[in-house]
Amino acid sequence: MRVLLVHGLGRTPLSLQGLARTLRQAGHHTRFFGYYAFAEHYDQIRLRLASELRSLARDPGPVALIGHSLGGLLLRHTVSEAPELEVQRLIMLGTPNQPPRLAVRANRWLPFRIFTRSCGHLLADPSAYARIPAPGVPYTLVAGTRGWRR
Repeated sequence: MRVLLVHGLGRTPLSLQGLARTLRQAGHHTRFFGYYAFAEHYDQIRLRLASELRSLARDPGPVALIGHSLGGLLLRHTVSEAPELEVQRLIMLGTPNQPPRLAVRANRWLPFRIFTRSCGHLLADPSAYARIPAPGVPYTLVAGTRGWRR
């Protein structure tokens, strides 16, 4: 099966290399979608992702979509823009469905706002989550109730 992997905020596709290797060893074909939150607006990232999903749809057969954190939110927000894509499963790893406490606190900090721009603002804005549609494809959400503690 073809699998598209989308990393989280402040990460790169390298952060999903271990998962990709395991999936390839299991016989899947992996592909990455990368973005830089500090250089692109959230909506520009979504437009590029929608184009990537439509590109995947050109080849017949099922696809799995895996997103970590913001990557899962981007997939959830964009998957409906490629209705021709045969999504077998959308897997969201640690994807927030409400503003994470850490993002709300960090959004008050100027360096965070500069580094994450519109993506960081979206993560901290409760009204933004209400505008993101529920996935219209089978999905699995892997999440916890507490973040990392020191």
